[in-house]
Amino acid sequence: MRLKLHPVRGVVAAALLVCGCDAVHFTPEAKINAAVPLSQELVSALADMRGQLPLEQVERLETEVSDRLKIRATNCAAGYSPGWFSTVEAVRSRLTDLACFTQADSAALKWLGLRRVGLLLEQTPLRPLPQKPLSFYVADGFIMGASFAENAGVALLETKERVQIIDLATGQTMMQEPKSDFRHAALSPNGRVFVMGVQRGSQIRHTETGKVLAELPYARPYGFHWVSRNIAVYNNHEHQNDLDRATIIDFGTGLETRLREVDGPVQGMRPVPGNPHRFVVGSNQKVSTIEILKNKSAVDVKLLREETLLSPPWALNNSGITSDGAYCFSAVKDLHLITTSSLEQMAIPFGRFYLQEAVPTPDPDKVLLTGFSTDATQIAVPQLLFSIGKRTLTPIKSRQGVPERFQYLPSFNRLIAIDGAKIAVLEHLPLGEPVALEDFVVDPSLVNVSTAHRETQKVDRNTLAEFARDAKIEAVGVYEGAGGTHAFGKQSQAGTVEVRIRSSSIPIALVLSSYEPVRWRLTPEPGAKIAAVLVSSYQASEVEGAGSARVMVIGNIHAYKSGTSELNNLDGQVFRLTGKHISLFQGAYTGVAFRVGGEPLVKPMVPPVHGGRLGIQLQGTDH
Repeated sequence: MRLKLHPVRGVVAAALLVCGCDAVHFTPEAKINAAVPLSQELVSALADMRGQLPLEQVERLETEVSDRLKIRATNCAAGYSPGWFSTVEAVRSRLTDLACFTQADSAALKWLGLRRVGLLLEQTPLRPLPQKPLSFYVADGFIMGASFAENAGVALLETKERVQIIDLATGQTMMQEPKSDFRHAALSPNGRVFVMGVQRGSQIRHTETGKVLAELPYARPYGFHWVSRNIAVYNNHEHQNDLDRATIIDFGTGLETRLREVDGPVQGMRPVPGNPHRFVVGSNQKVSTIEILKNKSAVDVKLLREETLLSPPWALNNSGITSDGAYCFSAVKDLHLITTSSLEQMAIPFGRFYLQEAVPTPDPDKVLLTGFSTDATQIAVPQLLFSIGKRTLTPIKSRQGVPERFQYLPSFNRLIAIDGAKIAVLEHLPLGEPVALEDFVVDPSLVNVSTAHRETQKVDRNTLAEFARDAKIEAVGVYEGAGGTHAFGKQSQAGTVEVRIRSSSIPIALVLSSYEPVRWRLTPEPGAKIAAVLVSSYQASEVEGAGSARVMVIGNIHAYKSGTSELNNLDGQVFRLTGKHISLFQGAYTGVAFRVGGEPLVKPMVPPVHGGRLGIQLQGTDH
């Protein structure tokens, strides 16, 4: 309902400022403001604002506007004060710094816009949260980003060509408009407004109409955080030669102040459970707890605790907070946890597996992880569900064969999967069988096999190191074995590779590596000593003739050429398990027969690789 304006101050003052009329009873400031009237855009915004306010708040607004107009006149007149009988025309001729008036009007327009946003933020949610979301939501094109209001049943979907606001109860589009590039947008908690990136800054817009309410020319949209109902924090990049500065907006007063309690830009801001006024804030080098309280005229911020951040800075796609708020987390190579209650930090190493993304899940003990193996890029590791308490990893069975785009919705305590133009609200994740983190670190490929098969591959590192203590490590690597068949889309048939182990005074730990399945046929000569056989094969291989020697699968890294990264990876895997490097390597694309062991006639002189002596490539020859 539109209420009546203040009968004198609202209507008459605005009319005089627009028309620039003469009046002998103007104060000096009023004469100056009449000589250089407010912009029409600002006057319209003032009228619109007055129309939205209850009558008891109109007088407060008029007082604030009056104070701003006095400052406008005083600052821009540069010491000039018109006399009692000076006409508006005469005053106008004395005012030369018109740019000052333009800047003052722009600042007032921004202030008024923030106040108008504040009025919308005080309202009830734009749509109530449905008791249960739909199973699917469909946009009009490939979804580049999705934002869901925390307390309202609306979502903002950004496609390649449009911005769409949809009703979560019906899936229907409430508002849409075209766009040309990715803007990054975020809905307010009640869904009444949203912030969207434009060029170097951001705009705050009305959700139902798309109308621009306020311009934030130096606000980075991806660093915008809705803190409470009418308070937000963003990173200001106005000073290009300096770090972004965290800025706090009080939409109730329309005022912005620098958040001095935080050094540099805010990389992440997470609420502390049980205390709506406290937040864990991550910046470039610090993590802190701050308290934000609102009084009638200002926002009071207190720094309660601060620690040096032991992990890399947080980013939008690699950090979050568990669904119960107990831990803030980030995934940059390893998983880093910070308790929200005490700021205690811990790092959970993932070895050769490099974490890239992390997403919270409905289960507060679980975090959804995406990453890749740094040792062997050919190892296809699925997305993983990590248990913080149990330290286990469970593979997620992808429906597409590629990593899916997951997102957590706190309002429904559900995960969604974004696929092209569709959003699927998930009841549960299709999961494989869990593997202990300590085993995964040794061999990431363990998540790709069943528990029964995994048990046969599980390596007792202490036992293996004991086997290899007095042995020398030799390796044979092939792409395929002789007589094997393999074709795309068909099951491969194992080829055969003969390996003769010669007599020697020193036991040999034999590493056998292949890409295709191979039947390794070992023939020990009299006096040959086999400490252990270590198999590393991308596809399952088998070993015959090992006798009483222990045969162990150590992973799926394969190498058949010296001087390659694959061989370095294989050597690194062997060293981690045995404490020794490969001393001699033989390889071929198609393996037929090899000889290993024996007493070397001449000690090979080869450049060390990772501390071992790799690089000799022999086949079917004696030492």
